[in-house]
Amino acid sequence: MNAWLYVFDEFRPLDIESSVLLRLARDDPVKLFDIVRDVVEDYVGVVRDVRIHDIYIDPYTHEVLVEFIAVCDSGEISVKIIYSDNPIAMLRKYYRFESFR
Repeated sequence: MNAWLYVFDEFRPLDIESSVLLRLARDDPVKLFDIVRDVVEDYVGVVRDVRIHDIYIDPYTHEVLVEFIAVCDSGEISVKIIYSDNPIAMLRKYYRFESFR
């Protein structure tokens, strides 16, 4: 599977080892965000704060989606890190999951 950054409706591939991504998603998601902070700041400028919005793990496929809310000068933005071979399908699963909460 591959890791992806999803911000402003764009997918960007990430070079993160799966073991690191899965460990940080479970143990310290903010450190996971720190790995992509520079890329996100290329989009929005300085990120002043970040919080975890949600973590979704598909128990059958072991795909992972971590959604962060990043606070920057222009406001709050959603940033997602996705671990999946098909990030679009994973995003759909996540939105379906969110709609039933």
